[in-house]
Amino acid sequence: MASNEAMTEFWRADHIEAGTFKLTRAAGAPATGLADFGAEGVLRLWEYGVGDTVRQSTFVNLRRMAPGEYELSGDVAVEVTLGKLTWKVTAEDLAKGAVRIRVAP
Repeated sequence: MASNEAMTEFWRADHIEAGTFKLTRAAGAPATGLADFGAEGVLRLWEYGVGDTVRQSTFVNLRRMAPGEYELSGDVAVEVTLGKLTWKVTAEDLAKGAVRIRVAP
């Protein structure tokens, strides 16, 4: 995916060879000329764009430390249910470090 500096024009960017790209608009029309790149004349390349499929891996780990004591780590929000109790933990809390969960016997 590519855009101009102002991000007012976007193209599918197919890499042809070193420094050469074929730019195609979503409607299938090619870039028409330097005017498409604005006064800056900048071509911005993006990792992905409209129509691309992106896969983002995530993880959650719940480790039993002792009877009734667990350590939760991960990089996404998670809901943990142990018996009749449920904890909702945010990704922000997990980013601060492992979260301890204690269940009374």
